[in-house]
Amino acid sequence: MRVATSTTAAVVAAMLLGQPVHAQVPHGPKPIIAPEYVTPPKAEVTKGVSVTKRTYSVADNEAPFFNFTKNRRLPAEDEDFVTTVLQQVPDRAEAAAIVIKGLNVTLRNGVQLAAAGRRLNQAFLIDPSLSAVYQGYAILVTFRFQDFRYADELMTLAAGLKRPEPTLNADHGRILILAGRPKDARPYLEKAVRDAPEWAVPRANLATAVYLSGDAKEACRLAEEVHGHEIELMVQDMKTLKARAQC
Repeated sequence: MRVATSTTAAVVAAMLLGQPVHAQVPHGPKPIIAPEYVTPPKAEVTKGVSVTKRTYSVADNEAPFFNFTKNRRLPAEDEDFVTTVLQQVPDRAEAAAIVIKGLNVTLRNGVQLAAAGRRLNQAFLIDPSLSAVYQGYAILVTFRFQDFRYADELMTLAAGLKRPEPTLNADHGRILILAGRPKDARPYLEKAVRDAPEWAVPRANLATAVYLSGDAKEACRLAEEVHGHEIELMVQDMKTLKARAQC
């Protein structure tokens, strides 16, 4: 199966966004087919951590790593916020985690993306080696800029940084499905299911990835096993998947 048909794309996108399957998804997710893509140079963002230097046409403090501008400064009110957080929580990793707590849910829902970008940059200034910052950036570039290639890079990098979030593999798998790479998504989602067997979302997304990879029979088996936390978000989606897979 491919993510090329608009109907299937809408179902998948709605599933990943935690929306009912009838939700409108403009144009649907598209696979990356960009042979003309030229990889920009790498830049070291903190000691021992280098990323591709990708910039976007938004305010610098709304883009990952401040759009790689030399002047990585926050507005005065944001500087005050960061100062206050560090006064209350001297441990920088813990402080950065507090700053971005709950942001990934906001990002997945596709709302307040500019504000989320600013908050992620606050956390980056506090602790530029925290895994959750890069995971958040990956979700941001997925839903605001549809830059799946960069999101994949950032997720892969996040896996090797300190204090990775339990949701890392589940989110990486979601992004790869949206990128039109369901086969690549499978190992991440399988690990997410092993790590959190009582979480319905990665189970449902694994069934989706398997279905889009062309194995309807296995997708039906996996769909039957979807259960646990946030099952209410996935019930209708699995009904639709079962109908399409002719389970």
